[in-house]
Amino acid sequence: MAACSAAASACSAGASEPMVEQQRIIRCFQADDLGNFDPNDWAMFQFYGRSVFNLRAKVACHRGGVDDITLSLCVRAGFYGRLTPLVIDLPDSEEDMDIVVLTTGSPAAAELRHPNVDAP
Repeated sequence: MAACSAAASACSAGASEPMVEQQRIIRCFQADDLGNFDPNDWAMFQFYGRSVFNLRAKVACHRGGVDDITLSLCVRAGFYGRLTPLVIDLPDSEEDMDIVVLTTGSPAAAELRHPNVDAP
């Protein structure tokens, strides 16, 4: 559990002024291997900051301490939107977020389309 608390805190060594981390509510849905999930079956927790790395660690802690490398975090645009892998840090806002969790290596995770983060 030490890794869980370590991942939840951000390091601000060398910063000239204290960093105030944004707080948001994360609603987390677990999908099956085909990408299906029950929109009424979710876990909710508070998350501070924008780091996808820290979010993945926190989701792993909430899932009983599973290895976070086995989790693929996704978002979707709207209720019927396609799942998109979450590969960059969270938006600079305090809006609640819905995250769909897939098992890395599952058929649903293999079919994900990854955004080109280097596109102009």
